[in-house]
Amino acid sequence: MNDIATPPNPQESGGSHAPVPAQARLAVWFRVLLAVLFLLVVAGGTVRLTGSGMSIPHWPLIDYSTDPSTKEYSLLPPMNADQWQRISDVYHQEVIKPVEESDWLPIARVKKEFFIEYTHRAVAGLFAVLFLAVIVQVVLDAQARRSIGPMLLASVIVLVSQITLGGHVVLNHTHPLYVSVHLTTAFVFVSLILWMALRLGRPADAPEPERPPKVSRLAWAVTSLCLVQIFLGGIVAKTGAGKYWNTWPRMGNDGPVVPSAEALFIHEPWYRNFLESLLLVQFVHRWFAFAVLIGVAVLVAKLIARPLSVAGRMTLRGVAFVVVFQILLGIVTLLEAVPYSLGIMHLMTGLVLFQLLIALTFEVRNNPALLDYELRKAAKAAESNAREERFDAHAARVS
Repeated sequence: MNDIATPPNPQESGGSHAPVPAQARLAVWFRVLLAVLFLLVVAGGTVRLTGSGMSIPHWPLIDYSTDPSTKEYSLLPPMNADQWQRISDVYHQEVIKPVEESDWLPIARVKKEFFIEYTHRAVAGLFAVLFLAVIVQVVLDAQARRSIGPMLLASVIVLVSQITLGGHVVLNHTHPLYVSVHLTTAFVFVSLILWMALRLGRPADAPEPERPPKVSRLAWAVTSLCLVQIFLGGIVAKTGAGKYWNTWPRMGNDGPVVPSAEALFIHEPWYRNFLESLLLVQFVHRWFAFAVLIGVAVLVAKLIARPLSVAGRMTLRGVAFVVVFQILLGIVTLLEAVPYSLGIMHLMTGLVLFQLLIALTFEVRNNPALLDYELRKAAKAAESNAREERFDAHAARVS
């Protein structure tokens, strides 16, 4: 008989309690924010994969001025041929800078890239309006302020940083480091919104553990590994490193699995290579994925026999499935030289995996049954050690 029997978990049966109505409504708002955020991240990934980030070289307003003495700024896309020509002129003269005017992109290509970036900005604007509405609701609700006020303030700070960084990316011609930090900050912001949605969705009288279970540290560590991999993926996307060495596991048809240090580190000082050596950029990203896989495997092994809610157990299975699918998708995307469709799907799956890890961490952090399990397991181990010590002492006296 198992001495560490799992007590009934009030969350296992789905729970008979419900969140406070006002908090339940707020939770719905936060889920809407998450849906728009998902679209925003995907739109941003599309911008990066299509190279459309500088197709609107002005931020936050679009400058249609042709005469320095007259300023013509607008939030709207070009409405006539003159405005489109102005966009094309600035794009080529200040951003692309082709040697000959005959090398300029066709106006149809300019329009396509423009509308990809414009859609990205429009979704960002929609999210800003919705987020402001949510902030107002939280400010007017005392209970919500107590529950998520500090985290909402943190999310506002992160969002302001993200917007500022986005403008810096545009105005400074998208350096790989800035682009990757911009992407990573977006994922951090998603995690804050998701955490608040989960917190608001908890029953008002749901018990909380006295302290986080030890296994929650592992959940946070694995989630952090995933975030590092996202950062590395942003560098790959910006530098275009994924379009080279499209074989696996070797890097090149006759190349090694692990290239030499001389091939990986070609710039001085050494740290520049993590942004500028395409071979190293791809090498680190392709193999760090397996660090995430190992972390997830350890986390699943730790949690699979422990008391989780029904939603928590489904999330655990989702994490295990999605991480394997994401790695396989990444390999296929690499072999196909990163077509837009697979690249965007790879980004979407990465976002899904990150959200599942955040949800699982929330479950582990706030499930009192997990702490109780750990305490009883520790007590049993202490009792077993005490019995062994008594036996050893008795055996010593007899001898």
